[in-house]
Amino acid sequence: MVESKEVQTNRKDEGDSSSFNLLLPVSAAVAVRAASFAYSDYFEERVEFTSTVYSFERVKDGIAMLDDGLDPFETKNMHFLPLTLYVVRYLLKTSPVLLASLWILLDISTAWIAAQTAQKVWDSVHGRDDRNIGKLVFSLYAYNPIAIISTGILSLTVVQNFVFAAIFFFLVSDRPAACALLIGAWSSFTIFPFILISCLAFRSNGSIFKFLSLVSLSIFSAATFFALNFLLNGNSLNFVEPTYTSILKFTSIQPNVGLYWYFFVQIFEHFRSFYTNSFVILYFFMPIPITIMIRRDPVLHFTIIGLLVSIFFPYPTLNQVSFVLAILPLLEEYKKHFRYTLLIGGTIITTIALMPVMWHMWMVSSSGNANFFFGATIVYNVALINLVMDMIFVYSRRQIDLEYSDTLTKKTKMDFAFY
Repeated sequence: MVESKEVQTNRKDEGDSSSFNLLLPVSAAVAVRAASFAYSDYFEERVEFTSTVYSFERVKDGIAMLDDGLDPFETKNMHFLPLTLYVVRYLLKTSPVLLASLWILLDISTAWIAAQTAQKVWDSVHGRDDRNIGKLVFSLYAYNPIAIISTGILSLTVVQNFVFAAIFFFLVSDRPAACALLIGAWSSFTIFPFILISCLAFRSNGSIFKFLSLVSLSIFSAATFFALNFLLNGNSLNFVEPTYTSILKFTSIQPNVGLYWYFFVQIFEHFRSFYTNSFVILYFFMPIPITIMIRRDPVLHFTIIGLLVSIFFPYPTLNQVSFVLAILPLLEEYKKHFRYTLLIGGTIITTIALMPVMWHMWMVSSSGNANFFFGATIVYNVALINLVMDMIFVYSRRQIDLEYSDTLTKKTKMDFAFY
């Protein structure tokens, strides 16, 4: 009886300690995000944190047109779906403070979901140990300055990261139907996340029929949201060209941290359709060989596909990779095989620091030109692409270790690594 009471007391103490350990980091994360709103006027103009499809200021422009009785999609510069405009309009009319609180809640929830999912993955692979990987993942996202600033300017990438985290959670929890519904819903807004449907191949139990069923469910979800936007727009399809077509054809050429804008400024107009079609075909084809190759590790596959969504999106921001970079500690078993960790990490940090400098030299002091800023952005994206390539390498490297561990010698491994 005494031992039972002691066990109950110990469990209560552990629960109180866990609550305390959770309260402090969450409170700090909320506080820094609330403080970031004071600097929103400066950061909302930065091309590193906003773009034509994620800018909250552009959403407010569309809402103003709706309030004046005008059709926002007649301008061809409104890249937000009717559902986005009406939902944000309702929130703004209800209470602007509520909108800010909602954005903070979404971003903290993203960190929390990522932490819980990461801990679940870690425990299933490594067993329960003293290492709290969930706390590490939470800190990497919650205290990421880019994520904090994006919340302060009410960037729509905050909503995107939340959906990304939810998809990751449902994928790890083996709930493919919910995962397919979210992928379809998210794809109905920006199209490019649809390649995440390849992740459902890991939850199809080798059944092509089940995989096709999940793809159909995702398409149905996207079609439902498309129909809802159609109804909200007064049974008109004039929102298709400024939203979906502008993403696929990259019609709005403005500086951002992506790969496309400078390229399409330089090429001749009669080559434009060839390159836009080539880029779209390449993007939607890439998941096929990657899924065939990395067929034994859904977490690594999800990380690679998530990076591809961010790298090849026509209108990206720095915050799009925040979630993916936060879950990189889950690749602990591959750590010894990574070749360019320091080089890639240093390049990403350096280029992010250089972007505002190059922008100032180009746009403010006029001591530089577009090549200065594009040089920083292209090196940043090359670093992310090298990270993807290194992930593919370490997967192959580890598979060789597992399958041929009895025959490989230390010299053979080193030769392969240098190769």
